[in-house]
Amino acid sequence: MDYELYMDTAVLAGKIMLESNAETYRVEETVTRILQKTDLEMIDAIAITTGLIATLDNSNMDAITVVKRISNRTTNLSKITRVNDVSRKFTEGSITIQEAYSFLQNIDDIQYNSFRKNLATFIFVQM
Repeated sequence: MDYELYMDTAVLAGKIMLESNAETYRVEETVTRILQKTDLEMIDAIAITTGLIATLDNSNMDAITVVKRISNRTTNLSKITRVNDVSRKFTEGSITIQEAYSFLQNIDDIQYNSFRKNLATFIFVQM
């Protein structure tokens, strides 16, 4: 089993969610659910607004720990929803870990142009 791919996938999901202003408990839950598919003894995920720490460990392997700093944040409910959908499909077994990672990379690359941002701001201010 490629534990590093599981870790990369879980951390990417957490990074996208934190950068999109998701609640930290939801980030921890999503990262943990992805990592639980490894069936390892020790899985830890800690999320704060400025960072993410995740660990995979077992008695017969060296621990894998990743610390990810989050410095850019904006509210993007669409990305949060998309990450949740990918996570749910993966944990249900509908997609593979490779597919989940690929989908998350695509979600991470989504950028809204300035016209859309300005239009959304204008509509919000008019309410």
